[in-house]
Amino acid sequence: MGIRLSNEAELIRFSFDSTLLIIENVIDTINRTISFTVESGTDISNLTPRIEISEHASITPVAGVPQDFSNPVVYTITLEHGLSSVAWTILFDFVSSVWQDLRANLSIYPNPAN
Repeated sequence: MGIRLSNEAELIRFSFDSTLLIIENVIDTINRTISFTVESGTDISNLTPRIEISEHASITPVAGVPQDFSNPVVYTITLEHGLSSVAWTILFDFVSSVWQDLRANLSIYPNPAN
């Protein structure tokens, strides 16, 4: 009886430090993308993701290394035997803050009671 290699190359968890304010995230398992929405002006040029993958699989770029997410970053998870892999693309979208929206559309008039 030979050694049986793992057939799993799953992305179990992909997250960031709690100091990054994520407004929304969308996981698309069909197209293998994860989209994070953050406030406009958020610096995403040096983020270190927390990544969990299937046991015995490997990932590139290596988990725990800072990445510049200004452009999509592709993570490739390779099965233990190395014969096949799965690629996940990490994307970021920006939205303006609620305060910026309010300030742009808010008109303040003098209080007529004074």
